[in-house]
Amino acid sequence: MGSQRERREESGGRRAPSSRAPREPARKPSAVEAAITILGLRALTGKKLREKLAARYEAAEVEAAMERLRELRLVDDAAWASRYAAERFARAGKGRHRIRAELQARGIDAQSAEAALATLPAGDEERERAAVVLESMRRRMTVAGPRGSVVADSAEGAEPDAAEGLPAGAGANAAARRNRLFRRMIARGWPADLVRDLLEAS
Repeated sequence: MGSQRERREESGGRRAPSSRAPREPARKPSAVEAAITILGLRALTGKKLREKLAARYEAAEVEAAMERLRELRLVDDAAWASRYAAERFARAGKGRHRIRAELQARGIDAQSAEAALATLPAGDEERERAAVVLESMRRRMTVAGPRGSVVADSAEGAEPDAAEGLPAGAGANAAARRNRLFRRMIARGWPADLVRDLLEAS
C-alpha cells in the first residue's frame, strides 16, 4: 500500500498508466461461420443462404463457403425440398402443381423439385387429402348478404325449377358454387381431373 501511495505522490497524484494491452476489435466471422449461425436459426435453400451471405461478403468467399457447406451437408436443397413439399401437402392443403411452383420460386432445381414431389402420397391417399381440402372449402364458402348475413342459394317460396323440381335459380347457384370450388382447388395446385371427379361425386 505504501509503495503505491509513494508512486502516486511522485507522479503528482496521477495514477500510473495501465500495463494492459488495448482490446483488439472483434474478429469478423468467416462466411462459413456466419452461414452456420444463420442455418442454426432456420433451414434455408442454397439460393436464400447465398443471398444473405452476399450482403456481407465478397463473391469469391461466398462461393467457397457454399462449396464447403455442401461438403458438410449443411446445405442440401434436395432434402429441404422434400421436407417443404411434405409440410405444404399435409398442413397447408396444397396440391403437387402448386408445390412445384413454390419450390421453383425458391430456387430449387427441377430435378430436386420432381424428386420431392415423388415422395408425396399418390392415388387413393392423394384423393383422400384433396377431398378433405375440398370439404373444408365447401364449409367455409358462404354468400355474404347485408351485414355479413348468409344468403341461401335460393329464395324461400321461389317458383320450382321444372327440370330439377327445385326452387328457381337453385341449379344456377349450385353450379356457380361448384365453379368457385373448382377454381380455388386448381389455384391450390390440385389436378383438374381429380377435382372434377370429386365435385361430381359430391
